[in-house]
Amino acid sequence: GDSGNDIAMLEAADWPVIIRSPSHEVPELHCDKPILVSEHNGPEGWNECILQLVDKFLSEQREN
Repeated sequence: GDSGNDIAMLEAADWPVIIRSPSHEVPELHCDKPILVSEHNGPEGWNECILQLVDKFLSEQREN
């Protein structure tokens, strides 16, 4: 998500991912889950966050 209209979806998600946008401020979420916020805008930000999640899940798999 990238704007206020995505707040409900992001708060319901297991892994909320906020992609920065040049058009919107980063929405403020009220949830206890870890929230990923991209450094970059648009597709580059999406790629950045997906790679972070993949790394996290692969690290957890190696530990188990």
